[in-house]
Amino acid sequence: MRLPISQVIKRLRKEKNITQEELAKELNVTYQSVSRWENDLAYPDVELIPLIASYFNVTTDVLFGTDETTIEYKRQEYLKTIKEQENIYNDEDFKRFEKTLKEAIKSFPKDVFFQWKLCSLYWRMGIDCAKKNLEALRKYSLFVIENDMSEYRDFRIGCIKIMIRVEDEDKLEAWTKYVSDTSDDSLPNIMATRYDYRNEIEKYNEQIQRNIVDELVTIFGSDFCKRDAKTYRNAKSRVQGQEIILKIMDVMRNPSEEIDAWLIERAWAYLRLAAGLVGTGETEKGFEALEKSVNLYIKYWNIPTGTELKYNCSSLDLISVWVDNIWKEKHLEFLHRVLTKSEGWEWLNPVRETERFKALVSKVKKCCDFL
Repeated sequence: MRLPISQVIKRLRKEKNITQEELAKELNVTYQSVSRWENDLAYPDVELIPLIASYFNVTTDVLFGTDETTIEYKRQEYLKTIKEQENIYNDEDFKRFEKTLKEAIKSFPKDVFFQWKLCSLYWRMGIDCAKKNLEALRKYSLFVIENDMSEYRDFRIGCIKIMIRVEDEDKLEAWTKYVSDTSDDSLPNIMATRYDYRNEIEKYNEQIQRNIVDELVTIFGSDFCKRDAKTYRNAKSRVQGQEIILKIMDVMRNPSEEIDAWLIERAWAYLRLAAGLVGTGETEKGFEALEKSVNLYIKYWNIPTGTELKYNCSSLDLISVWVDNIWKEKHLEFLHRVLTKSEGWEWLNPVRETERFKALVSKVKKCCDFL
């Protein structure tokens, strides 16, 4: 490794505002000698080191670049060069910038910033460049990710996203495990950027559709229901919210089809709608919604395990859900709990002792012998 003395002498000379000729005269050497030192073509003779240090009033550590001031100066010089070179217009620009970053990493092997910049460079140059430099990306990304300091959080998240975009399929899990550490994005969204970056159009389209459904389900779960200081939730707001949710689902499906991938979401929406309607005193409408919900849950229960349910929507035509026996039981257990235990569903209390309500409870129990 070359000693940084050439740059140190050049910096000290400029700080002292003297020419190479003037320095040469003070040290009793030729102008050409000073020029060779500063151009990193030769080192000063050993006996000159104390004299040079004395002339500039510094220690020999400063001359050899091992003092903190010189180290920070060198880092700042790299940062300045990086800023000047990071706009890439051609292959020559790329190679020059890559060389600078590699030199910076070699000089500052524990500096997270320089390693992040190199990873970012390979990523933004496209998938072919990323694949060509995949080993380096793995090495430097892992270093950035594992140096988990708060000031480097953005670099850490950036490297996680980069590696999910560029990594081979069989090694992808090594990077997806870190996604829970990021709060600004979810794995499904990051996977969509992977497929987009890699021009995997079919996978991208499918992932986007799944993301849309996941976002809708999350929104539906928020209930569109305002809080009420006395009753915790506002029954009227609950009714309005569930009616909106059911209308949205009808836009996303064929309303003439009872059985589709929205089945359980609709059953759940009707159940909350029933509670809100009874809570506002609209008992008859509440029972109608409750009976609709129970019938939808039972329809789901009766669908053979392994059946594929489509969304019946042209915008969601690439995805579907599969009926799973475990989830069938979970959904029916949930419905049974709502019908038999009032906690959290107090709005239904005024009708729980009616024959019509008890008939619905019996219908559910009769349908599902495991309850």
